[in-house]
Amino acid sequence: MKPNVFLIGFPKSGTTSVYSSLATHPQVLAPRRKEPGDWENLSNLDGLGADNYLALYATTSEFLVAVDGTTRYSLNPLAAKKIKQFSPKAKIIIGIREPLSYFYSMAFQVEKNTGIERDLEEDLKSRGRKKWTHLKYVEILNSYFDEFGRKNVLVFTHEELKINQKDLLKRIVIFLGLDTQIPVSEVVSNVSKRHRTGMHESLYRAFVLSDLSISLRSRLKKSRFLRERVLPVLRKKMEDASFEVGGVRKRLPPALEKAYRESYRNEVAELSDLLGINLASLWSGKDFSYVSNESSQTRT
Repeated sequence: MKPNVFLIGFPKSGTTSVYSSLATHPQVLAPRRKEPGDWENLSNLDGLGADNYLALYATTSEFLVAVDGTTRYSLNPLAAKKIKQFSPKAKIIIGIREPLSYFYSMAFQVEKNTGIERDLEEDLKSRGRKKWTHLKYVEILNSYFDEFGRKNVLVFTHEELKINQKDLLKRIVIFLGLDTQIPVSEVVSNVSKRHRTGMHESLYRAFVLSDLSISLRSRLKKSRFLRERVLPVLRKKMEDASFEVGGVRKRLPPALEKAYRESYRNEVAELSDLLGINLASLWSGKDFSYVSNESSQTRT
């Protein structure tokens, strides 16, 4: 079957937890490989899709829902139209997160995945080349609303997931038309982690991040069994052994931090109007407010 639900992001908004939770429902087909889509060229959505992509959803069992959890579709403005052509009756789930919180979390994730220390100021300067440094919330959401209609797009906030995951999952189950009498397990995934020791970091770099390791895995991935069953399990075991929950994230200098959030002020106001949620209030902290003095008197 083709995927008929796309959990498209935004990155670091809690989509891995939502995906893992949905996978516990017997009416949901959620491959081990959460993000199988080619988000840059969208080749998997071209015509009947790439063979390797569709093979993930080949099944003799009856499922009501098949999920593609490629969050970085949210970084490609053309994705909504392509997904519509590929799966016209699809439902879309989108998570959003406060911009600065997202930026720090994503930078931490990129550093962990690549083993390359981040320079946050340089990352911001190169945002034209690095799409993850500045998200286009309103443009992307509107593209999915236009293609699929508001009733087929569910948007949740990172705060909603953290505060009451159970209620959010219930809302998603109803949205997808799944059997509400079947419980969905609450799974918390992809939290920030750090290496347990320097030795663990060295071993992780050697066995996971080195050129030799990457080259070897690319060859092994030609086998579907190894790609879908063996390698993900080995990767998880390596990460469980190497990392512990926590980690100190780098921060921008206060002036740049304020400037980054300031750059989103209008975007947050538009997003609040688009969704009917007071994100300006939800995302304002003690050191900064997305609400200007003028607008705070008129908005609730």
